[in-house]
Amino acid sequence: MGRGLERNYELFTALARELRIPLIRPAKRVSRYYSAYKKYDYTGVHVLHDDFSSRMLVFEIDVPTDRKGVRYILYISTQDWYMTPSKLAPKIRKVRKYWMKYYFGARVYKAVICKRWTKGAQKLADASKIPLRKFKHVKQDMINYFRNRYLGLIASLKGKRLYGELVFKAWLLQEILKEFGVTDVPFLFNNIYEVEKAVEQGIEVTHDLGPP
Repeated sequence: MGRGLERNYELFTALARELRIPLIRPAKRVSRYYSAYKKYDYTGVHVLHDDFSSRMLVFEIDVPTDRKGVRYILYISTQDWYMTPSKLAPKIRKVRKYWMKYYFGARVYKAVICKRWTKGAQKLADASKIPLRKFKHVKQDMINYFRNRYLGLIASLKGKRLYGELVFKAWLLQEILKEFGVTDVPFLFNNIYEVEKAVEQGIEVTHDLGPP
């Protein structure tokens, strides 16, 4: 492997890990207890495709009580040059190929990740409905999604008791936000003992995190 190719491989691997790890670590923490509660093996995160040669990363996280998982289908460019329409077209085809293969049974986030692009490439991406995104924006999209899910869940339970299986959902979403370094939301649980107590006895949700 030449020096340039080695650099690109290391960059692809690092970016892929930076997106996956904030989901994998919380899922591992939750899986032991949720698996015991449900009496089946809950793994949480599934890496469906992670391949430098194709520059494709596909992974999914299953959130407790959700009927559909959240699946990310991403082309990760490791180049510094501007993305032009001619360079973008085969990448769009590749994302669409994996989208058609993996879209079923999940909420899908798809994108071509690159550093910079031309207006022509932006027009092509808009027409294809496969967006061009910088890496930092994809990461922020993930944070925003899980923050909204967490705040929405707590808001829907305001004035009610949270117990049973929903506790694992709230716990996982909370732990994902912690992994991403989010500090601007109140967290429900400080340790596993509080989680276990909530599962069995329930807790009152008093945080005013959303509309009534």
